[in-house]
Amino acid sequence: MGRRALTQTVYDSKTGAFLAGLRATGTMRFACGVSGISQPTAYKWRADDPDFAEAWDRAKETGKQRATNEEEMKRIGRPAGCLPDQAHYWRIDEPNGPISGGVCIHCGAKHMFLNWLEADVWNSVNLVPQSAG
Repeated sequence: MGRRALTQTVYDSKTGAFLAGLRATGTMRFACGVSGISQPTAYKWRADDPDFAEAWDRAKETGKQRATNEEEMKRIGRPAGCLPDQAHYWRIDEPNGPISGGVCIHCGAKHMFLNWLEADVWNSVNLVPQSAG
């Protein structure tokens, strides 16, 4: 692979990370941090690449909307939830009794998880396959 192709690959990787960071928070500081580029470099790339500039504007708007939604949800006392295309990633407390609390590491949503099943559930499920003989 030639130097030009490698440079394009690195550029694509860094701009992709920058745009993901901008979509997540709406802040350039965070986007530069996750992509490993400086703010002057980001502005230079924006000036030189109209497609990147357009994607930047869309990503920033998404980030602003997400921040606004999170602020509104906090104001009314509800978790904002993850973006529609993002799954929850639960950090679940150590088991201590019948239930454990969990918090989504992305959005802060909270959920309770059962640590046990009723005895009749275990008896109604065949956990060991029947032999074919």
